[in-house]
Amino acid sequence: MIDLGYSSLFTGFLSFLLSSVLFFIGIRRKDIKFFESGKRAVTVGSLFVIISSLSLIYLLITQNFRVEYVASYTSRSLPFLYKIAAFWAGMEGSMLFWVLILCVYFLIYIFNTRNENIHRIISYFVISLVTLFFLFVTFFLTNPFKVLPFTPPDGKGLNPLLQNYWMLIHPVTLYLGYVGFTIPFGYAVAIFIKGERKGWTEEIRKWTLISWLFLSIGIVFGGRWAYVELGWGGYWAWDPVENASFLPWLTATAFVHTLLIQETKKTLKMWNLALIVITFILVVTGTYITRSGALSSVHAFAESRLGPYFGSLVLLTFIFLIFSLIKFRKNLKEKGEKFSLFGLEGLILFLLFSLIAITVATLIGTFYPIITGVITGQKITVGPEFFVKATGPFFIIVLILMGIYPFTYRNTSKIALILSVLAFVITSLVVFIMISKHPGAFLSYGAAAFAFISNIYLYIRHLKKYKETGSKNLLLKKTGSFLIHFGIILTAIGIVSSYGFKVEKEFTLKRGDVVSFEGYEIEYKGLTQDFAQNYDAVMGEFIIKKGGKIVGKLLPSLRFYHNWEQPSAEMDVFPLWHGDIYGVIQGWEKDGTVYIQLFYNPLIQLVWFGTILLFIGGLIVVITKQRN
Repeated sequence: MIDLGYSSLFTGFLSFLLSSVLFFIGIRRKDIKFFESGKRAVTVGSLFVIISSLSLIYLLITQNFRVEYVASYTSRSLPFLYKIAAFWAGMEGSMLFWVLILCVYFLIYIFNTRNENIHRIISYFVISLVTLFFLFVTFFLTNPFKVLPFTPPDGKGLNPLLQNYWMLIHPVTLYLGYVGFTIPFGYAVAIFIKGERKGWTEEIRKWTLISWLFLSIGIVFGGRWAYVELGWGGYWAWDPVENASFLPWLTATAFVHTLLIQETKKTLKMWNLALIVITFILVVTGTYITRSGALSSVHAFAESRLGPYFGSLVLLTFIFLIFSLIKFRKNLKEKGEKFSLFGLEGLILFLLFSLIAITVATLIGTFYPIITGVITGQKITVGPEFFVKATGPFFIIVLILMGIYPFTYRNTSKIALILSVLAFVITSLVVFIMISKHPGAFLSYGAAAFAFISNIYLYIRHLKKYKETGSKNLLLKKTGSFLIHFGIILTAIGIVSSYGFKVEKEFTLKRGDVVSFEGYEIEYKGLTQDFAQNYDAVMGEFIIKKGGKIVGKLLPSLRFYHNWEQPSAEMDVFPLWHGDIYGVIQGWEKDGTVYIQLFYNPLIQLVWFGTILLFIGGLIVVITKQRN
């Protein structure tokens, strides 16, 4: 099985090398025979990549410790599902997983068309080159089938931080989003080179929406993993790897919205293509951050020699973008109508500038250690405070723009506008007087209230229009859009509340002690031991009471994983309708005295609930677009 995986991976590399050559010759000679041969080479190469991936999964499940990757990320005591998750847990496996997803996407893209054209063939060539690059890196630099000179009796096992159910789905959804942007990138390159073609915006929009949707839920799943596993009471720390996933999400969000201006006013074509290329550049940049070791992160892989390769790909793609904006500008004739800055188009432009500003600020903060290292010779890291101050005002602007959007339609209700503005004013004043005088707090809540009321009004208006027209497809589309925007508003409220008003306290408790925490009584009952397949644990039991009545309990623990020296703190959370009580054990004494850290995260449920609405809404939009 080792030889099968190794040889299949190499055959996949050769197949995509052949497909790239065939597509290139076909484009030069305009010969359909080469196009068809290139597609067959892609199919064969993809199948061999799938075989190689299945071979690695088999080796992980069967615990073939002769393979270095298997010995590094699995062990005999590791639960079955985590043996599968080990596929993407390490550098080598994750690169093969990346290629696997790209090949599956490529096959869907190739076979999900009825009419071939020169634009699609050029996009095949570009995607084939990108796949070839990742196969080169995977086979020659991070080959997961490398064997040891001996067979160890057991493996090291999976990092305890990764032995969490969220790690079964977080990387998968994140990669589905990340890798998916390769498809619209390939088509954007074709548009740059050959000019416009009827229907190209729908082609790019469909793939961008799918990738954006997966990336959105992947980011939140990662936040949920951090929340329940890292034990610091939060879910987003502006870590370099977290930022690496957030950056392409920002530019893709900008693209999806600015495309509306292009379709209505026939302008901003260069902007939109540039946004797609920039999104791909940021995807590769994120891969560089994760795998180069240039920036330290709890999420990153160990330092490797991949940095120069991904850095070169970023540089080449950026040079192509600049060259295309100059050389192929004539291929995209801007025949746009003039539009008002005070209408829908102007609002989307303000949204674009806000999202770009957030992107630039996040980029600067993320790469600040590298920038200062080059200039001064000493790496200086900026904390979350920098990102909050630099991006916060623009996030508030985005919320306000979401509130203004419903009133860009004709014949909007003045009463709805007045109610929305009143919601902004009253909410801001209440927060300012009773909760916080920080501008970021009262303006955020005010902007969210404004957007909340105005978007409900807009959806009611759509429902009335549906009763008049009976168009179910239009209603579905508007419902999806409403759920996305409504989900983002709720998520924003949850983020501001859980970060701005989080309460954190540390206690030293003896058995039977009771402490008061945010209106609840926390009683410490004692420590117990727990034994599982791959770890031993010491668990604390804390009873939560309200007015003397038991309402719940916390069972945080410290786990001692087999084959790992350092203990792993496992938090526990008691969810309430208005927030979470979150507990982490810091340590204990022989007499049973325990050191515990308690957090209260107000309205954090809105972060997760808002994401669910966003996902459902995005799914509805994608399905509706596919129907059309």
